Parts: sequence; structure tokens; C-alpha cells
Amino acid sequence: MACKILIVDDERDFLDTWKRVVNRLGYVCLTAGNVASALRRIEAERPDLVITDLHFPVGNGFEVMRHVQAKSPQTRVIIVTAYHTPAIQEAAATGAVDYLPKPFSVAALTASIIRALASPKPARA
Repeated sequence: MACKILIVDDERDFLDTWKRVVNRLGYVCLTAGNVASALRRIEAERPDLVITDLHFPVGNGFEVMRHVQAKSPQTRVIIVTAYHTPAIQEAAATGAVDYLPKPFSVAALTASIIRALASPKPARA
């Protein structure tokens, strides 16, 4: 069975572009346009990888990461953000396997996905 990747971003253009990349790589792509939808999809789908933005009008990517750790601890997380702040270090400290600063290339996204899925799954809580 193909790996499932959930992409979480409130910008439709990013979701559409990233979905095409994931599909071209042969993975099943799920999307969520907000944190609440992402939390529901994580519980229902148990994706292998979540790629989430940090900043949303309601909620944030750290909330998504905490939910992954609580409900689907073997899921890996990649953080993407246009805001280059100390949040990057917090993302790494809370278990993100990678960080991508926006804007990034298709090649950078592809490499990050491949690295993340090749990395060992986090231990079950």
C-alpha cells in the first residue's frame, strides 16, 4: 500500500501544487485547509507523513504536531513556514523530521519527503 501524506496549509495554491508533487511521487495525498480539519484527518487516516504550515488564522502547526504525537505517534512531520523565527528550533525540538522555509522548490519538497519517509518511524508512545 502506498504511503499516505497529509498536507496542511490554508493557501489553496500551495495545497494544489504540493498535491501534484506528492501524487507524482506515487503517494496517496490527503489535504486539509485548516487545523481543525487536519486534526480530524490525522485521527481518521493515520497518515505516514504530515506536512504542515506553522501559521493559520485559527490554531497553528504546533497544535498539529502535538495531535500527531498523541493520536498517531508513528507519523512523521515536516514543518513549512515563511516566518524564520525561533519557532524553527521549537519545531525540531518537538519532533519534526524536517523544516522547509517558504518559498521552496519542488526539488526541495521532493527531497524532504523522501528523507522523511526513509527516516525511522518515531517510537510509539
